[in-house]
Order: sequence, then structure tokens, then C-alpha cells
Amino acid sequence: MFSDIAALFKTNARDVERLIDFDRDVIDVMIMSLDSLKKDVPSKEHVLRGRIDRVSSIITGIRNNESLKSKYGVVCNQAVVLLVSHFASALGDMFRKAVSDSLDRDDSKSLLDEELKLTFRDMKERSWNLKESAADLLIAKKDLTFQDMQSTVRAFDTYVNIQIEKDQRTNNIILGQAARHVIVHSSGRVTGRMIKQVSRADPRTLKPSLTLDELLIFAKEEVLELKSEMVDYVEALASKLASQE
Repeated sequence: MFSDIAALFKTNARDVERLIDFDRDVIDVMIMSLDSLKKDVPSKEHVLRGRIDRVSSIITGIRNNESLKSKYGVVCNQAVVLLVSHFASALGDMFRKAVSDSLDRDDSKSLLDEELKLTFRDMKERSWNLKESAADLLIAKKDLTFQDMQSTVRAFDTYVNIQIEKDQRTNNIILGQAARHVIVHSSGRVTGRMIKQVSRADPRTLKPSLTLDELLIFAKEEVLELKSEMVDYVEALASKLASQE
């Protein structure tokens, strides 16, 4: 079911959100431990109780003001990398199921007319079950990647007759995918390739302005926005694909 794939992506995206709140979780445990310790201290030990209160107040202030968040730029950047990876995996799974369903319905001329070059070894390695391998064979032949929105949109349109609108949500996702590439391959520095890649991703709310060689640092709020855009995109695509079943 396409809805199951969307639900799995939503769960994975929620796990990424928990990752960027790791510092808050640790601090909450510390505050709980201090509160528990205070209860164990006899009420007559006013000095010791006062010290515990002061330490607890300092830690609570760090949590409420998110004083450590500036130290977690690397964590937020890696959260973007994880989101893009989970997103691409969800799109790939949906495409594979959509291709299989389309072959059953016999309703895509482009898919049925696509030529695949196979050896007997290829067929044997797939236990002679080519229908189950059809989507993977197509992905390999056409070198499809679901970490690129242009490739994604073209693949769904060409082979399973699903048109995906290019809007602000899509543009924000394009920014996230481009950011993932420079985080992994260019130490987070904006490259000319990235600027070119997102030049047509307008309008967008995520990092609308980029400068060559700028160091990309994602804030928690930006990661959450990207997560929300991706979840909405996957759920909308799942709904479109399900309507064909």
C-alpha cells in the first residue's frame, strides 16, 4: 500500500526530529534527576537544597533558552542529510510499486515500450521473476535517482502517468536535496553547482538567498520545515497513486 510507505517515511522523519532535540532530552533527564535528589535530601539541609535548586535553575534556563543549540549546527545539517535519504527511499519504494501496478493494469505505453537489455545471468539472479524486478531494472537502465526532483517528476510522469506540480513545497525540497549534496561532498560550502541547481527553485522559504562559498548551517526550525514539506509531499503523492489502484 502506498499509504504504508508514506506512514513509514513519516515515522522516519519523526525520528530525525528527535535527533535534533537530543540536547533537550538530556537536559530533561538531568532536571528530573536533580528534582529526585532534592526529595531525598532532608528538609533541614537547607544549604544543600538551595544548591540543588540553583543548579536546577541554571539547567532549566539552558533548556528554555536553547543555549546549546548554536553548538548543534552539525547535528541539524546531518538531520537534513538523513531526511533527504529517507525521502528518496520513500519515493523509490512508491515508484517500484507504481510500476508493478501499472504493468498489471497494462495502461502505460511508455512503460510497456521501454526496452531492457538482459542476459540469462540477469534473469537467473532474479529467479526468473522479471515482473518483480521490472522497476529495479528500469531504474538501473535509466539511471533514475530520487534525490533529484527533476528526475523524480519525469520518472513518475513518463512511466506511471502521475503529474507532480512544481510549487513552493517542491522548491523547498529541491533546496534540501542540493544542501544535502554540499554537506556531504563540500563540507557544507555552497558551490556554483548548488546555486545553479536551486536557481529555478523559486519561490521558496528555505534559504531563499545563497552566496558562493557560504557555509550552510541549518537551524532547527529549518529542519522541521523541510521535514513537514517532505511529509506533505509523500502523503500527497501516495494519495495520487492510490487513486489509480
